[in-house]
Formats: sequence, structure tokens, C-alpha cells
Amino acid sequence: MLAELAENRDYRDKPIVNTHHHWPKELKELGAYIAQQFEPLWLEQMTQKHQHRSVEDKLLPEFGITRAPKALDKHHH
Repeated sequence: MLAELAENRDYRDKPIVNTHHHWPKELKELGAYIAQQFEPLWLEQMTQKHQHRSVEDKLLPEFGITRAPKALDKHHH
């Protein structure tokens, strides 16, 4: 984390702080970066993976309910 801060680049090689912003916004960006460091990686990956899915597709697997394979879907041709 310290090396990323020193270079102002995160692990995805994106800027941590936009140096063209005024200092209050830079401080907010820095705070968001630091807070993100304490977020588990699996949570970030799950959020990205499910970003374009419906609410049902996001929540039902959490309760062990998954969609049937397309081969069993009566609407699949």
C-alpha cells in the first residue's frame, strides 16, 4: 500500500488521487483508497462479477438457489 501511495498508482495501475483536483477532493480520493484497502478482495470481485446481473441472479445463489442449465430451459432453442 505504501509503495502504491508513493507512486500514486493502485494495483490496477490507476491513479489513486487525481493531482489536478483541489486538495479537499484529493483528500476524499485518498480516504476512499485507504478504506478500499480494508475491503476483502473477494467482496470486490463479487461486486464486479455481479454488476450486470439482476437482483434475483445476485441474491438467490446466496441462499443456494441457482438457475438451471440452459439445456434444461424450456425457452432455450
